[in-house]
Amino acid sequence: MNKLYTLLLPVVALLLLAACGPAKDRVRIEGTLSGVNDAEFYVYSEDGAFDGIDTIRISDGKFTYERKLSAPAVLTLLYPNFTQTYIVAEPGHTVKMKGDASKIGESQITGTEQNELLSDFRTKHSNDPANMQKLAAAQFVRENANTLAAVAVFRKYFANQQNPDAAMALKLLDVLKKAQPKERAVTYVDNFFRPIFQNGLGQQLPDFTAEAVDGRKVSASSYRGKRLVIACVGSWQSDSRPMLVQLRRKLRTLGGKWQCLVVSLDVDREMMRANLQADSIQCPIICDRQAFESPLVKQLGLHYVPSLMLVDEQGRIIQRDVTKVDDAQL
Repeated sequence: MNKLYTLLLPVVALLLLAACGPAKDRVRIEGTLSGVNDAEFYVYSEDGAFDGIDTIRISDGKFTYERKLSAPAVLTLLYPNFTQTYIVAEPGHTVKMKGDASKIGESQITGTEQNELLSDFRTKHSNDPANMQKLAAAQFVRENANTLAAVAVFRKYFANQQNPDAAMALKLLDVLKKAQPKERAVTYVDNFFRPIFQNGLGQQLPDFTAEAVDGRKVSASSYRGKRLVIACVGSWQSDSRPMLVQLRRKLRTLGGKWQCLVVSLDVDREMMRANLQADSIQCPIICDRQAFESPLVKQLGLHYVPSLMLVDEQGRIIQRDVTKVDDAQL
């Protein structure tokens, strides 16, 4: 009898541990997905709740993931088909997920009040037209502005849209900031996305003054009445040089119809010069060696490297965050 007790004790302990949920400084995500045996997807934090990307492994349609978390956070689940789901992770709680592999983005996520809010919203509006979803999302953010669920909805329907409604997004950011002024997730989306929305499509290129690496003074007024393409690059990003080569060729075929300004996020000017000279770039190059902390980079919301911003003769931004020259309306 004592021997049997000794053998069963570890099993009982594990069952009790599972029943009690995660420790108060840890979050657990568990679930079942029909239609899949062995696969994996990823979980990460866009606002710095933790570093890196973790892998969640599915075995026989089930998975359990647990990690340390110091405070509630919005986490991103990235699936093999590249769709995303946002969840609210809270230390000491278990997030539960149930769905079908063929419709993984529509999985029901429960376990906490905020995740049930999100699941209810997804279910209610999943079949609505895109414009109706956006209006419903804006209303959700306003009504739940003091929750991380509102941050998750803002990310999905405004922050991560290719052509966001900048005016509405800025108003919703103000709502979130007022409701949660010290929340890390809100501070992050505000710092990252506000400059993008302020310099969105149809907005005027803001006034700026900078010094090019050759000593030339450059300002927004320098390009008044001209069409301008701003290339944001960095020698440390391997796609930057091919983009500049393609851009140079494209501009040559246009015969001077477009002006060009290069904003380099390099911290090593010599490396930057070597790369750009090899590409015969003749336009002004701004490189203050502050990378993403550069005042101009922050002012314009240039977060994607490489990327292009296009400005028309009236100084209006007509495209931004374009990652391929062929997609630029030159």
